[in-house]
Amino acid sequence: EQSGSIEIEQTVTFKAKMSELDKIKSKINITETDIAEAKEAKDFARRDRLEALLTEQQKKENLLLANQGSVSSAGGGINLDTYLWKEAQKEESELFPLNGMGSYVLKRKRLLTDIMTEIKYQRENAPTDSTSIYLGGIRGSGKTTLLQLLARKFQSKGYLVYYISSANKIQGSGLSAPLPSNKKIAVLIDEVNTNPDSWLLTELLKGKWPKLVTIGAAIPRFNRSGSTAQFRKRLGMASLVLEDGDIQQLVEYWKDLNATTPELIESISSHLMKYCGGHIYPTVRFMEYFFTDEGAKNFIGSWHNFHKHFGSQEFAKSPVYEMVMMRCFDEVLESETAKTADRVLGGIEQSGDIETLLRIGWWNPVSRDFISLLLVNANLSRISPTTSGALSLPENGGAQEYIELIIIAGLNAMEASDFQCLQTKSEVKVEDGISFGWGSKVKANISNAFVSFQERASEGTGRVDFYINGVADCAIEVLLNAVRRKEKTAKFQSQDIDQHLLRFHGDKYAWSRFALLNFAMTKEIVLPTDPAHNDKVYTYVHSTNTLYRGEKAIKAPAVRAFPCPESIGRQTAKSKARKASEITTKSSSSKKTKVEAKTDSGSVNAGSGDEKDE
Repeated sequence: EQSGSIEIEQTVTFKAKMSELDKIKSKINITETDIAEAKEAKDFARRDRLEALLTEQQKKENLLLANQGSVSSAGGGINLDTYLWKEAQKEESELFPLNGMGSYVLKRKRLLTDIMTEIKYQRENAPTDSTSIYLGGIRGSGKTTLLQLLARKFQSKGYLVYYISSANKIQGSGLSAPLPSNKKIAVLIDEVNTNPDSWLLTELLKGKWPKLVTIGAAIPRFNRSGSTAQFRKRLGMASLVLEDGDIQQLVEYWKDLNATTPELIESISSHLMKYCGGHIYPTVRFMEYFFTDEGAKNFIGSWHNFHKHFGSQEFAKSPVYEMVMMRCFDEVLESETAKTADRVLGGIEQSGDIETLLRIGWWNPVSRDFISLLLVNANLSRISPTTSGALSLPENGGAQEYIELIIIAGLNAMEASDFQCLQTKSEVKVEDGISFGWGSKVKANISNAFVSFQERASEGTGRVDFYINGVADCAIEVLLNAVRRKEKTAKFQSQDIDQHLLRFHGDKYAWSRFALLNFAMTKEIVLPTDPAHNDKVYTYVHSTNTLYRGEKAIKAPAVRAFPCPESIGRQTAKSKARKASEITTKSSSSKKTKVEAKTDSGSVNAGSGDEKDE
């Protein structure tokens, strides 16, 4: 045991093994009930320790039972016939009751086809080996339902199908009888993570069974490993999410029920698909809620009503939302997982962070982003206002007052680490990293404001919108180094200030109370073409640590723990050249006014007023 393993000679009798096994159980004696109790108490650290102990316990048990011959002779082998797939044996689940959507099942045609194609490929390239595929995805990603769809598929193709609902049930040391050699066999094992070192699983994956297909499904854990690496093909979360064809199937289903107008069904379904990242359980559950719940029908009379309600605190406290959080995202409360996600969201990830999020199913390698905005908000939801010093917005304030208080509170609490994304090579856009830093500080420092990230812009320009619900009821959009078109015919840019204003004044966004917050890491204040909108634009000028509304300085210092400009190393070449030019010009003059006159390009130069400071 000191060397990390137990060596058992082949000559040890079965009776001696059982005696040693009893000793191990008496010393550890960890059960699934202990783990469930820890989870119920939200003691996730204890749950992880118990799961690690249980895994070690099972590993030792399997090693003790390593001699298949002696176990089989004593009746300890696994009889697969008890796991023969019979569709009628499916049980109703508490989380998936047989009501509401009834027996409706997504067909997942593309995914099923891909899996069958992979099986064919493996057989053609290694005809004497068994075939195996691992499905790894977070809770609610449809793994169990997919296994059942595969069971039907294999059965229709003449396979002998075995379905094991949890790997924890297969505690023996192998098969009590050889697999039939004259039949095609499919063994489908769910919850592989509950017993990743199963002797049977190892035997199935490593054995020479040319007609055998083994498919295992599991929830990848932050700190767990096992024999899942032995699967010949691994499909992660990105392979399990819903696609356009699946959503269209859902849309047609809801249209047949006349839930609301066909146009709204398509718009709402598309929004839910994007917001949930195709994550099956949240997407389908939210659809069912909005299209069948009588109370929710009040919020789908128009697109704007739906959009505002969907991002509100009222919806976040609804039973359906809380059910989705409990079902899919209880891991966000685990310290290590949350810390990893925070670093990546803030654009300051460490080596290995992306690989960790990819392994647990939180990262989409195709879009190179978190799998969904729902997951980002789930991570943000764990941030609570501090007990002392938290600001409470007045009940009868005006829109401008609320917006200003919120922007100032978020900036005031920002720290040097919130600006590290400017000098760190990251998978996350700098704009998004600063947005997360500011938004998380707002949530932590205002007691009566509900903060949520909003849907990404359709142009794919990043996650910059916040909906501040509660008494404020406003939207704030964050920009980095905003620009303004010099000519009306010029193309829009992602940080074009007029374009962002147009989203609010047009039909794209649902809020009439809003503001733009521009992080000007250069010295330039950029104002909109129409001066009437100047008061909608707030600019944080990093070089002077000053916040402006329009052309007026309203807060200095704006960031309490101000990082010195020299610590921010990532500036654009254009910014560096402009700064060098400005220093040369200023060497012949002594002082400058605090705010210079507006230039022809719509920019205002926010000088420091002190040559030494500059």
